[in-house]
Amino acid sequence: MHKGEGIPIYLDYAATTPVAEEVVEAMQPYWSFHFGNPSNTLHYYGRSAREAIERARVQVASFLGVTKEEIVFTSGATEAINFAIKGVFWRYRQVKGKHFIVGATEHKAVLKAFETIERRGAEISIAPVLPDGTVDMEALQSLIRPDTVMIALMYGNNETGVIHPVSEIGDLCRRRGILFLCDATQSLAYEDIRPRQLGIHLMPLSGHKLYGPKGVGALFVSRRNPRVRLIPLIDGGGQEQGLRSGTHFVPGIVGLGAACERARQKLRPQRDQIAQLRNRFEELLHAKIPEVVFHGQTAPRLAHISNFSLPAQIDMKALLEELTQYVALSTSSACTTADLRLSHVLKAMGVQPSLAHTALRVSLGLPTTTSEIEEAVEHIYRCYHQQTEASLYK
Repeated sequence: MHKGEGIPIYLDYAATTPVAEEVVEAMQPYWSFHFGNPSNTLHYYGRSAREAIERARVQVASFLGVTKEEIVFTSGATEAINFAIKGVFWRYRQVKGKHFIVGATEHKAVLKAFETIERRGAEISIAPVLPDGTVDMEALQSLIRPDTVMIALMYGNNETGVIHPVSEIGDLCRRRGILFLCDATQSLAYEDIRPRQLGIHLMPLSGHKLYGPKGVGALFVSRRNPRVRLIPLIDGGGQEQGLRSGTHFVPGIVGLGAACERARQKLRPQRDQIAQLRNRFEELLHAKIPEVVFHGQTAPRLAHISNFSLPAQIDMKALLEELTQYVALSTSSACTTADLRLSHVLKAMGVQPSLAHTALRVSLGLPTTTSEIEEAVEHIYRCYHQQTEASLYK
């Protein structure tokens, strides 16, 4: 997305996506015309809002190949993640156990939620990853105990795009009677993820990664084989089957439903096109900067993400100040970019700190063009060259 002179090329779609025009159109009536409270269905205004929510629930469920009763709307993926982890802990600690396994490269929302329940008495084991970023399956199996309640491993990593062997993990959980939480927030735009077929029991998602609105998401909660039971985080009027109280964000939920329908029709079929652009970017960058190091490139990856390091000793802060005038990208995930801390994902993969310090993430979207890719590579090369030259005179 490159709107004109002086506007940076947008290559940060893994952080957030623009709301698609058809999604905006679907949401529009629910801001001011169909504005009723869906919890009050005694009159037309409330009924029309309630009907819109249930249509959106069907759209999200169809997108995932599950039943509408298994979809719980939330304010986004972070809330859904916290609900899944904390809800399972409080529900199962007396009947199953307090042991949980979480992947070392999970999103910070997942890791922080596990830190919280650990302070409340949970026992947490960290599953290591191999140098390519995929989970070490042998190590994962060795961590399982009789009282293991749940394994949490994402589908595709938000920093590197690396895809875990989810079907294999699901099968392992099925055989051992363990719940499987799979964060698919970053992956659903381009991957056809069917939680029932993959053995996933809990799966969060977010609208703003799917060309939908921010501030809305959902959690898939399995109702059979097994039926997952959660303790609610939010109490109140009993909305969302009593699992998530609070007045519904109707326009956002409508937008999420429309975004899921759009993704099913447009995004997944264009996955190969996005992957080809990503590969073209990496080829051009390697031709310009032969010493560049790509992370996770040897593993299966999400189509839209490229993570790479510029190995020279350079001033990254100065490089970013110059580069981001022309290209919008991230140093790792959008949640940690501001403070330039070393990525916990790259650290878990065994990447040397000097390389992790210069890591950048480029992520593509449907609006991305070949000319934008070519121009972005030129800007990265120029800014990198300037910094390597500057370092020679220090």
